[in-house]
Amino acid sequence: MTASHCGQSGSGYYVSWRLFGTDPQDNTFGFNVYKGGAKVNTAVITNATCYQDNSTGAGTYTVKPVTSGVEGSASENAILIDNGSYVNIPITPAPPTSSTANDCSIGDLDGDGQYEIVLKWDASNSHDNSQGGKTDPTYLDAYKLNGTRLWRINLGINIRSGAHYTTFSGMGP
Repeated sequence: MTASHCGQSGSGYYVSWRLFGTDPQDNTFGFNVYKGGAKVNTAVITNATCYQDNSTGAGTYTVKPVTSGVEGSASENAILIDNGSYVNIPITPAPPTSSTANDCSIGDLDGDGQYEIVLKWDASNSHDNSQGGKTDPTYLDAYKLNGTRLWRINLGINIRSGAHYTTFSGMGP
């Protein structure tokens, strides 16, 4: 389990987190949500991986799993989304050719429980299969949510990188 996102919602904050396939799937398992070290839910949260906190005051959100009444370790701090429901991820430097950031997908690429982003860069001269001619390379980058680039793959020239081509999806380990 990991705290993932926290965003302003109504008069408070909406906190969500992931449930792993390895987490227990019965009534003995739930969660407590903390803001600034203080528990904000009145009862252990079961059958949900989200919580609407309408309490006042500021603080960093964490989530603790509860198994058979025993509370586990706190998650990492939730990522606060407070600028229009998105996380700004720096994506520089751009590929060596003239390219534009295009499609992206998410997945836990390194097995750390946190999502990473796979971003496709479209070449400036990309075009679909109905047109002939050479195109510049298409690139795929993987980024952590803080903007750290994990890797870059050059798919080579003449890979059609338009909106209907070079499909991919995020993957986990």
